[in-house]
Amino acid sequence: MIGNPDYETLDSTLRIGISTKPASGEDQCYVKENPFEDSNDKSASVPEGNAVRIVGAVENKYGNTWYKTADGGYVYSGDVTVWEYSKLFSLSANFQTKKSQNSYLAPYVDSGKANAYPAGTVFEVKTFVTNSYGNIWAELADGTYLNFYDKSSDVQNIYFMSHVTQPTITDATKPTGNRNVGASFVMKGIIKAQVPFVSVSCRIIDRQTGTDAAGPGTPITVKPGVGTRSVDISKTVNGVNIDTSTKFGKLTKGWYRYEINAQFGFTYNGKTFNFGSEQNFVSSEFTVGNPGTLTEEAPPAGDEAPPAGDVSGRIPGDVNENGSFEPLDALRMLKWLAGWDVTINESNADVNGNGSADPLDGLRMLKALAGWDVVLQ
Repeated sequence: MIGNPDYETLDSTLRIGISTKPASGEDQCYVKENPFEDSNDKSASVPEGNAVRIVGAVENKYGNTWYKTADGGYVYSGDVTVWEYSKLFSLSANFQTKKSQNSYLAPYVDSGKANAYPAGTVFEVKTFVTNSYGNIWAELADGTYLNFYDKSSDVQNIYFMSHVTQPTITDATKPTGNRNVGASFVMKGIIKAQVPFVSVSCRIIDRQTGTDAAGPGTPITVKPGVGTRSVDISKTVNGVNIDTSTKFGKLTKGWYRYEINAQFGFTYNGKTFNFGSEQNFVSSEFTVGNPGTLTEEAPPAGDEAPPAGDVSGRIPGDVNENGSFEPLDALRMLKWLAGWDVTINESNADVNGNGSADPLDGLRMLKALAGWDVVLQ
């Protein structure tokens, strides 16, 4: 026996139990203080068809199986239909449906529908779980589940929209000014977020060419474990030490930019799911060997020059004119469309190229942020 002479623990498997009609004929089941029929009630009864969260199973001295509930009570196994799942990680982020779909009482499509979510609905996700079929589900704030990824069809059904709490970086290295040839600096910085990381990278870019500085500038990247939400760049992560104080100490004379970037999301069973695009946390310019003034700096690697005829440097979608398109632009666009007292750059807001800023532009911005295959013009 384990822990109590009147019952023993069978497992600690996570389950969702859906209340069925008990043998007594009542339309509800009861959560008891102990795994016995004559035990006092622990909490409110569970009406038929409702869900109860289960954290394990026990067998009492009479050979009857009871499930242990998340609040420390017990429900008789014959009074619930159970659905097993495994927790991947916790998070706090806003997601959006790509098409209309239903949430369910448990992370299975045959567990019973809960709520309908039209296409484009934005909602907060608290936990990611997997079921016995290898499908990934998102647990919502109300305890119901929406399918994130269906393994059999290889289809992702909901997409990352925005952070609930913005990620932060503290104690970060920011090399500035001029450094002597051969000088080095310690890479530091602690990034914390409410969503997990796919990777964190440190790199040095040659500002004259817009590419990674040869040799020592090659990005140093780490891939934290699934669900990791804090990375200390000055410490070892998963056996990879990126505090090489260091590799960036062999730069030749020139103009450089040091960056720390993070890609949020997770990798599961060999498949990577990115939450938005890579996010920059540090961008610090410096020189090595007093090279003088850089008269014409190349755009960062991956950036494209404005289209022929567009000499304004216009950034499609950048309605708040902070230099990039991001969720805050879509939010300001929606406020402007709703008549709020906010201003926007209407030229940048016309992302479908029809000559005016209108609701269709707002919709296209949301689709772009959600990962749809659309182009902001």
